[in-house]
Amino acid sequence: SRVLNKETVHRVSKSGLVVPGVESMKMSLAHCCLPIYGDEIIGYITRNEGVKVHRVDCPNIRNEKTKLIHVMWEDADVDRMYDCDLSIICNDRPHLLTDIVNTISQCKVQLDSINVTVNHETLTSTVKVSMRLKNLEQMNNVFANIRKVESVLSVDRTTH
Repeated sequence: SRVLNKETVHRVSKSGLVVPGVESMKMSLAHCCLPIYGDEIIGYITRNEGVKVHRVDCPNIRNEKTKLIHVMWEDADVDRMYDCDLSIICNDRPHLLTDIVNTISQCKVQLDSINVTVNHETLTSTVKVSMRLKNLEQMNNVFANIRKVESVLSVDRTTH
């Protein structure tokens, strides 16, 4: 990679990410924390895979201060979709899954998978959702709408 001066304009990268001052570098999104456009991000320099981009709060890079590099999102790519995994904790009730699926569908995101585990002792359900969306704003909209569903106790992004 060739280092450029600050006045150099960055080329649009395939990954939608840039390292300030570096013309080109292999970069990809980390699968553990699934950053989406708008998240605060940091790059982790790998030995063979270039830079893996993580959310700054990813527990997998917490102790890796020496291998981290500043990265930034390029301008939003309206066609790019990002994976996002959620864990929803609810008081179990009839039609809960239907209400959650309908709520997510109304948010205009692509639902990839959904899995429900019911704890019959506590009468709670854990709903694991995998979806694809465009940016942090869209994710926050999904979260806000799921929180309005009757008996939902919490909604969190999943880190693998």
